[in-house]
Amino acid sequence: SIWKKQKSSLVTWRMPLMAGDICSTVTLNFNMPGSFVHEVMIVGSAGRLVARGMDLYGQKNAAAQEELLFKDSLNVHAELSEKEFEDIPLLYLKGMVCLVQALRLSFQDQEDQRTWDPKPVAMAASFEDGLYMQSVVDAIKRSSRSGEWETVKEMVEDSDANQNLCEALQRNNL
Repeated sequence: SIWKKQKSSLVTWRMPLMAGDICSTVTLNFNMPGSFVHEVMIVGSAGRLVARGMDLYGQKNAAAQEELLFKDSLNVHAELSEKEFEDIPLLYLKGMVCLVQALRLSFQDQEDQRTWDPKPVAMAASFEDGLYMQSVVDAIKRSSRSGEWETVKEMVEDSDANQNLCEALQRNNL
């Protein structure tokens, strides 16, 4: 189930996960000044983990401040123009660069050009993962319209692509 509260520039929704054992609260704030920030925080009984951009931080309850647990070392500046950095948040650019590099590795060094090695892309999202994410987005849309909790109804096949295209065109006023 999903519960959502929305104002013109702030959206918050709450989703119980894993049969209700975990609850996720998501907040999107579109009025924050400055550059794009992507942050995911997981809070537990012993402390918290924060994924901020491409770096991972941790803080135990007894600690005075958080510590850097993992620092992203991928440099994409040499491979991309300034235009890409203006239009797309760095987090998404790095994800796309990693995906393309993994795809290249999958087809590299294959004797038969019709074959590929699935190992480099084994961690990538599957079609089923994409369907589940689309199911969550659809539940959020239903919740937004109804103002009530909505159950995520898992799809077994892709929804109507024409409907998704129509919604995208309406959002972009094309």
